[in-house]
Amino acid sequence: MARARRVLGSARSAVARDARLPDRAGACWDGGITDYHLHLDYASIARAAGTPPLALRPHLHRSVVPGWLDEGLKYRHGATPALDNVVLLVPDDAWTRTLPGGKVPDRGDFKRHAGREQERVRLWTRAVQESQRLADEFAEIVAHGGPIEAAPLG
Repeated sequence: MARARRVLGSARSAVARDARLPDRAGACWDGGITDYHLHLDYASIARAAGTPPLALRPHLHRSVVPGWLDEGLKYRHGATPALDNVVLLVPDDAWTRTLPGGKVPDRGDFKRHAGREQERVRLWTRAVQESQRLADEFAEIVAHGGPIEAAPLG
């Protein structure tokens, strides 16, 4: 898992800059580089690191896309044997609809809120606060051994 953290951490350092945005918008961090790459060989990574083979992976959506270029290829979305030892933590769709705009914030928000950066930051801050609340609720369920709804990856 340590290697997986290094790989994911390194990928998160990539920055995508949209030339159509005003300079004052700053750099746009593109989490897509890591968010789409769930099809790592977690079992081999765990064996090499000497850690238990189960991987707990938070994600934003129920669909699993193997790579960024696969986004438009819906037939490539879903579980593969590479994910047999992965537990994917995904928020309920009803919870996601409670977020500003009814969705997880994304890079499109830079365009949607161009010229209104304070509004975008306010909405993103609210989404972060709601995410923290969700994380706290999950931690409470785990701490007290409560049931967690589970379903196989599709």
